[in-house]
Amino acid sequence: GLSSSCFLSGVGQGVVFASNRAGKAGGAVHVACSHVGAACAGLFAPPLGTAVPVFVASVMFRGNAATLYGNAMSTEASTLEWARESQNSTALLQSVAPGLQTLSLAVELHDDLNSVVRGKGESVSFVVCSSGGTCSEDSGVLPATVQALDPATGGSRVVLGVECVLGSTQAVVRVAVLGAASPDLERTITVKCRCNAGQARQEVVGRGTWVCRQCAPGDVVADPNNPAHSCETCPAGAVCSGGKLEGKVAGSLWEADIATGRYQLKTCPPGFAIFARDSYEDQMCAVCEPGWYCLGREISPTKCPKASHSVERAKAKAACTPAVFVSLKISLPMSKEDFEVPETLQKFKAGIAAAAEVDVSMVSIEAYAQTSAGRRVHAIPQVAGLDGIPQVIGLGGSGSSRDLVRFGGSLVGVPSTVSLGVQDDAQGDGGGGALGGPPPPPPHLQP
Repeated sequence: GLSSSCFLSGVGQGVVFASNRAGKAGGAVHVACSHVGAACAGLFAPPLGTAVPVFVASVMFRGNAATLYGNAMSTEASTLEWARESQNSTALLQSVAPGLQTLSLAVELHDDLNSVVRGKGESVSFVVCSSGGTCSEDSGVLPATVQALDPATGGSRVVLGVECVLGSTQAVVRVAVLGAASPDLERTITVKCRCNAGQARQEVVGRGTWVCRQCAPGDVVADPNNPAHSCETCPAGAVCSGGKLEGKVAGSLWEADIATGRYQLKTCPPGFAIFARDSYEDQMCAVCEPGWYCLGREISPTKCPKASHSVERAKAKAACTPAVFVSLKISLPMSKEDFEVPETLQKFKAGIAAAAEVDVSMVSIEAYAQTSAGRRVHAIPQVAGLDGIPQVIGLGGSGSSRDLVRFGGSLVGVPSTVSLGVQDDAQGDGGGGALGGPPPPPPHLQP
């Protein structure tokens, strides 16, 4: 047989196979086996599948041609190979985001002389398996994809979805000729499962696998490949793009909690303070409000000493300068929640500043309380949280205060009544503190 001898053994010197034609394969000789045999293997050298004259031992092939493949010689299908156009993308280990990216694969049949086998009707199966154990059509994590070889090209091309088994970061893709017993008629590749920035892992319920899912625009994920991390809403004090987070305030420091995957604001620059430290979505570096100074880092704002005031973004105690204060009692027909809207607070302060003819930075709200639970209620800025105790807003400045007794108008878009009284320097308490009450709330302005 072919294992012990070559079919050309004993052929006399100077034998020429010339100008032969074959309607299918093997212009001069076709071996109806998948291999030419061990005895012949050492006698042949490429390119036997071309029409170029080739000398094999004492035999010469010249000007032979075949319609399908193997101009000089051919065999039956011997191996399954990656097609040339996909060889660069089918490295032994490549990365793919399962569920979001697909794997483009192309294979073709070769004969024992490396010619592409055309005109055959075999089918090829593509199956994705876990990285451990035997991979077959029955053990795939997804149903196998079966596709017939193209008789004209001898190849098969498929776009394959990938899922990875829970607890694993790799998958195996097996491609094999259906019904073939030879291991030479199958190929496998190992694929690394990895999510990209802006993606997070998600379990596929009922299949024991995971895929990557794309986070919504503006969301952030600390580590796309940590199963404990998921897509999170961007905190108020940061900008999130492409799955990454950057603080809105230059010099702010954010760190990801490895256990939860959530970012935490650690420090702010001078002139700012951490606001809503315990609220993931609301945390931010807030501008230090007038009447306070902020040293930055993780330090809370510090109120200016008695009879002194500062403009916003004050970075040190030295920014607190001597000031005269005026007490006000103000009733507004709105709820506490409506009053706390940043835009409303800013309009309110601007109205007070315009009436007092001072810059808005010289106005600060010390405290306020809601006096009714009805639909239209009064939000009354005040020092203490009890109705009937005088209210105060600090107006910083130097010299004598204007003796304003009463005025009306629209401070925040609704009718309001304001009463003002001059508070003497010597008896003042630095921003209306002489009336006592709880400490003011932390800064709540937008950064």
